[in-house]
Parts: sequence; C-alpha cells; structure tokens
Amino acid sequence: MIHRIHNVSYMVFSLNAVEQDFVHYDSKKPTYHFTHTSTYIKKHRQLIEEIDLTIESVLNESILNKNEPMKLQLKEVLLEIEDYQRTFGYLVGTIEKRGTHIYGLEGELKKRKESLHKLRSFIGAEILESLMQNEKDYFISKDSLYVFNNEYLIGEAKKDVLQTKEIPKVVAEKVNLALDDYLKTFKDVVSVERSIGYSNETGLLGRLIVHNQKIRELMAGIENETVILNENLKEDLKKILFGVLFICILISLGLSFFFSSVLTKPIRTLTTELERVVKSNFTDGFSGIKFSDKDEVGILSRRFISMVTTIQDGMKEIKEYSNKIEKQNVALLKSELDFRSTFEQAAVGIAHIDFTGKVLRVNKKLCEILGFSADELLNLNASRKFIRDTIEMNGEQYGKLLLNSTENITLEQQIKHRSGKMIWVYLTCSLKFDKYGIPEYQIWVVQDISERKQAESELLYKNQELDTFCYKVSHDLKGPVASLKGLCSTARMEITDPVAVEYFSQIDLTLIRLNEIICNLIELTKIKEGQIDLTLIDPEVLIRNTMAVLRKTDYFQKIDISVDTYALNELFSDSRYLNTIFLNLLENALKYSRKQEDSFIRVTITDHKKGVLITFEDNGIGIEREFQAKVFDMFFRATDYSKGSGLGLYLVKNAIEKLNGTIDLKSEVGKGTTFFVYLPNLRKKELKASAEVN
Repeated sequence: MIHRIHNVSYMVFSLNAVEQDFVHYDSKKPTYHFTHTSTYIKKHRQLIEEIDLTIESVLNESILNKNEPMKLQLKEVLLEIEDYQRTFGYLVGTIEKRGTHIYGLEGELKKRKESLHKLRSFIGAEILESLMQNEKDYFISKDSLYVFNNEYLIGEAKKDVLQTKEIPKVVAEKVNLALDDYLKTFKDVVSVERSIGYSNETGLLGRLIVHNQKIRELMAGIENETVILNENLKEDLKKILFGVLFICILISLGLSFFFSSVLTKPIRTLTTELERVVKSNFTDGFSGIKFSDKDEVGILSRRFISMVTTIQDGMKEIKEYSNKIEKQNVALLKSELDFRSTFEQAAVGIAHIDFTGKVLRVNKKLCEILGFSADELLNLNASRKFIRDTIEMNGEQYGKLLLNSTENITLEQQIKHRSGKMIWVYLTCSLKFDKYGIPEYQIWVVQDISERKQAESELLYKNQELDTFCYKVSHDLKGPVASLKGLCSTARMEITDPVAVEYFSQIDLTLIRLNEIICNLIELTKIKEGQIDLTLIDPEVLIRNTMAVLRKTDYFQKIDISVDTYALNELFSDSRYLNTIFLNLLENALKYSRKQEDSFIRVTITDHKKGVLITFEDNGIGIEREFQAKVFDMFFRATDYSKGSGLGLYLVKNAIEKLNGTIDLKSEVGKGTTFFVYLPNLRKKELKASAEVN
C-alpha cells in the first residue's frame, strides 16, 4: 500500500509535467490544430485513469477500515483529480479555439491582417504599422492599454476613410468592414489568451496549478498517515524483518549495481550522441535514440534532444533564408535595370500615377505625344485635369479596376496637346501591386492614334461614297438593260435568220445575268443601309413560300425537298432579310444538285441558345475544301460549273450578320453540302447595342 501511495505521488508529479509539455510544445504546433491529436493529452488521460484505479485499490484495502481520516483524504484526492481533469479539458478546448498560424482565432487574425495590408493605400501605412506594433506589444507585455490604443486607432482610421473624397463609397465601406473584423478578431484572441492565463497565477493555467498543489498537499498528508500506519506495523514485523534483513541487504546491493548501470546508460548514450552532433557543427541529427517518459532522466533527455533539434532547424532556416535574400537582391537589381531601360525606350507613352492623381514618373515618348517636358508633366495642372477628366468619364470601369474585378481598362479619347490642338489617344490603365497584393500606383499606357482616326474617318467617307455610287449606277443601268431585253425580244420575233436568232438568244441570256448582278448589287445596298423591322417570324412558313417561288426552276420536281420543324423558341426578326437568305440558299442547292432521282434537300429547324438553328442539307456536287473558306466572298465562284453572279452567298452572309446571326458550312465533294444558319431572337435593345458597335 505504501508503494502505491508513493506511486500516486509520482504520477501526480508526472501529470503536471505532461500538462506543461502539452502547453509548451503541442499546443503551439500547427499539426496539432489540424489533427487535434496529441500524445501528451493521451498520456495525461492514461495517468488520470491510473491514479483513479490506484486510489480505488487502496480504498479497498481492509487495513484502512481502522484509519478513517486517511480514507477521507483519499476520497478528497479523487474529487480534486476530477476537478483538475475538468479544468484541463477547459484548457485544451480554449487552446484549440485560440489555434496557431492558420488555425483558430490566430489564423483568423492573420487573415484579417492580410486584408488590411491589401487596403493599406486607403488606410494609411502609418496607422497600419501602429496597429501591428500595438498587437505585437500586447502579446509581449499582456498590457490592456495596447488593446485600447488599437480600438482608438481604428476609429480614427474609419473617420479618415469616410472623409476622403477620392476614395469611392464602395471601397470605403470595404475598408471599414475590414477594420471592424480585425478589431473584433483581435479582441477575441485577447479574451482567449486571458482565459488561458498569462502566467502560472492567472486563468486556467493558474487554476491547474492550484489543483496540483492541493493534490500534492493531500498526498503529503496521506504519506504522513502512511508513515504513522507503518510505525504501528513495525512492531509486528520486526521479527520477520530481522530474519530476511541479511537477504535483503544482498539483494539490495545487487539491485543497486544493476539499477546504477541502467540509470546511467541513457546519460552515457546522450553524451556520446551529443559529442557526435557537436563535432559535425550541428549538421547531423541524433541516431533515433529513445528515452522513457516514466523517469525524470528520460524526460530531461528528451527535452534536451528537442532543444538541440530546434537549434539545428533554426540554423538550416537561417542559412536558406540568407541564400534566398542574396538571390532576391541580385534579381531585384537586374529587374530594376531592365525596368528602367524598357520604361525609357518604350515605343508608347507611359505614366505612373498615384491614387490622388499625382504623376510619379513619365517616359520620353509620353512627353513627345503631349508636347511637354518631363518636369512640366510632373508639376502641370493640365496633366492632373486630363487624369481627373478621364476618371470621371469612365467612373464605372475605373471603380472595377480599383476593386480588382478587372485587370485593366482600355479607352479612346481626345486630349489637348501643348500647342492647343486636340489629339486622339488610345489609353490602357492597370494597377501595380506590391508583394502583398496591395495596389501601389496606376500604370497609364498612352498611344497617339490621331493619324489612325483620320484614316478611319477618310475610309468611312470613301465607303459611303462607294456605296452611293454603286446604288446609283445599279439603278441607272436597270433602264438600259430593260430596253436591251425588249429590243432582243422584238428582234427574235421579227428576224428569221437562224444564226441571228441564236446571237440574239445569247445576248438575251447575257442581259439576264447582267440584270441579276444589278439586282443583287441593289439588294446588297439595301441590306447594308436598311433598318431592321422586327416581327414575329415562323421560319417554316417563309421557307415554304420561298419554295413556291422556286417551283418553276429546272429540276425542282425531280428533287425531294423536305422541311422539318422542332423549334419551340419564338423568333423576332426581319422577314425581308430572311427571304433573301432562304431564297439564295435554296436556289444554290437546286442549282448545284446532281440532277439524279435520289437528289434531296432537307431543311431542319431546331432551337439553339435563345434563337433557332436552320440547316440546309443537300447531296449535290459539294465544294472542294480549298474553296470552302472563300464561298462567302464577293463575286467568288468555286467552279466553272457555276453560272451565277458570285453574289448570292455574299448577300446571305451580309443579311445574316445584319440580323446578328452566324452561318457555317460543312461540305464534301461528290457527297453534298450542309449550311448551318443561326438566327437569334432579336430585341430592340440588342439592335441598339449592335448599331452602336457598328
């Protein structure tokens, strides 16, 4: 029983050591907060169970029936152990709530600090540094004054942000929210730290010390009672003890020699390993030696090895960090030289501008574009007015850029040259970020596009003139062509010479082709310059009406033509343009069929996206692969077999593009051709947007 009482005292001592190991080692490791498993907690639980079992076994001893005070003290120890275990459970839960690195409240506080660093340009570097320094000072001194200082600084920062007119309202709200989140998380960490305890006299740590001291005091009293109980038993055991005393002395001598050898072995092993590690300048590790956790020598040895291992890891990290810093310095110097060379020799104008509109630096090309010197641009009110006007004209895009919702913005606008004339520039604006992802300044890239704008204006004027000329000439030619056709018809009726009749027949065919070209050119002009009249369209009805127009075409009756409709979407479009599209595609399919009994044309109407997809499939002569990309070009004819004007598919493509649709084809020579026509369901706002783009 005495041995078990001493064993309980030793286990109480070990309980405190395991508790301290958990607090000083595992609770500060990220791996514990990720897995929530600890050998110290497991060991702590085992010791509690062993203490409970040992005390229960002592209470069951019959010898205690005559010693009621000792029995009451043992029961009080059990109750105190239960309170101690409950307090330790609260400590473990609070430590897990606090977390470390990226876990728990400390991880949350780290994220809040990163959010503040990203908004540093709006909060102010000085205030942000003061916040971080107050936080560090608090965790060093545990003085509540630094918490109050941070609360005051954040209040002042929020006032400054709200009063700064240059900061958009959306950004200001984001900054205030980040400041409030940081302050709340910081206070939560402070509260948890206070619950844990700053020293052995406060918080849960202090309560554990009180429990441990009380348990030790109770065990000391129990040991004293054990001594008294032992004295009472001595008289009864004296005779037996004298008989076995000589044997015990011999056994004790042997055991002393054995245990001295066993106890000094870990020290000798540790000494040998340490000499080897020191000789290697702490580059070698320990050779996997292990010590028992049940004795003080083993505990001290394990802690010593852990300390040396920590020193080794620190030396490696310092060396790696030094090498990394040296490489970064070399790379930074090279990057700076490359930047200066690129910045000054760039073929476009470049300016770096801060968020107040101040010009930080410009290159030579920008000076040439604006007609000012570098010093004038850096201190000129005109440049600040240009920046302010640009931001006001493009406020929505600029706001997205500040909030990192877009990488850059591009725009074209006019600015005033030093000479007073207005010039066109193409401007690209993006942000320069530091290593923390916080915007430092804006990068404006400026290109002089005055000549291009002038050329575009002249080209637009020439195109308009050309379209007008084409339309007028086509109209003017229709009259003479009609007259010639009438004369040919009269001549063929009055002349009987077969050769002359044949000549007039050829002239009539030529006039028909010429009239077709003129009509197509007029139709093309109408497509380009006409306005779209939206109505609800039934594509199947329009296609069948077109087939009725083509019913008198050669070989129409010999070709199997089918129209299948599977579309459910509504289609708002212009029936005039659709008639042009359907007529030319069906006419092409008839014209280039193989004129055989198995010839067919299949038209299929299905839903696609918000509009309809119409496929025109035939088994005609097909189009060679090398010509497929050119069939929509003006006046292009893929084969000599074609007798048309070469404008049919060109008209189709222009009409489809006018309706915001697309056309594609798939063809194989000798097997046929399939055209895929996608027509969107148009609305007035879509037409307006398309017109603005055009």
